[in-house]
Amino acid sequence: MQNKKLIEEIVENIVKTLKKAGFRVEILTYPQNQRSIDITGARDDLRIVIKTVIDARNVSNVEVKDLERAQQAYKTSPLIVAEKHGKNELEADVIYKRMNVNVIRCDTLEQVLLKDEKVYVYKSHGVYSVRISPEKFRKRRMELGYSLGEAADLIGVTRKAVYDYEHKRTSVSIETALRIAEIFGEDVLEPLEILKPELMRTMEDAPTNKLEEEVHHIAKECGHRFYRFMRTPIDFALSSNNNVVSITLKTRNTRAYRLKVRESERLSRIIDSEHIIIENRDDIRKLKERLESNK
Repeated sequence: MQNKKLIEEIVENIVKTLKKAGFRVEILTYPQNQRSIDITGARDDLRIVIKTVIDARNVSNVEVKDLERAQQAYKTSPLIVAEKHGKNELEADVIYKRMNVNVIRCDTLEQVLLKDEKVYVYKSHGVYSVRISPEKFRKRRMELGYSLGEAADLIGVTRKAVYDYEHKRTSVSIETALRIAEIFGEDVLEPLEILKPELMRTMEDAPTNKLEEEVHHIAKECGHRFYRFMRTPIDFALSSNNNVVSITLKTRNTRAYRLKVRESERLSRIIDSEHIIIENRDDIRKLKERLESNK
């Protein structure tokens, strides 16, 4: 009961922060347990999907994969908002990484959206790191008149490391970042984009049954990618550069199904996706017609 109350407080604070920042917001309640997306929001062309939890360890790989799928299918920014990781409290002003999804505290989200504060430190696989901006570092080094070797000696790294700072996106330890900032200024450090994480790889799901095979085949014919969601009210997403179609599979007309349809429609509205319900082959034929008309 105590955990449920704390989760409700976290959700309430996130919604309050998003609305103050100008987002339209929806709270999702389907499925009732093991849900991948709890909150979705939109502002201009920015879409966000959020999983809320007290302990970040309790977010399953299945739920993280759903968030990654939402990122790729709908061009959303996925987030996990948590308070701790195991026995350790999450730190403010630090972004934690779970596969390709950012994990942050609720107050960090508030600082970024409402106070325009920057976050520079991220933690991945137990290591704290800071990114160097290649362009800014090289420009500043040349302004100060240091050679690669001189810069390396001042920082306490190799000449090759300095070369890498200037030619590719490089991460360094906090200690090295502090030395670099002291010598070259904080501007050469690269702030992290909490709401615009990079796409690390292209995901696409393979069909697992006859119905999925039909939908997958139609998607391919019409130039769409096929994504299967496991714990969201949307079952599939078919995505192309021009449009995205969200699909909910029709089941028995129960209260749970009606809730699923309502939630999938709300989610589709926020993320700017067409939503359709598939029950039979006639619906699949209509799906093909829609996709072909949007080519």
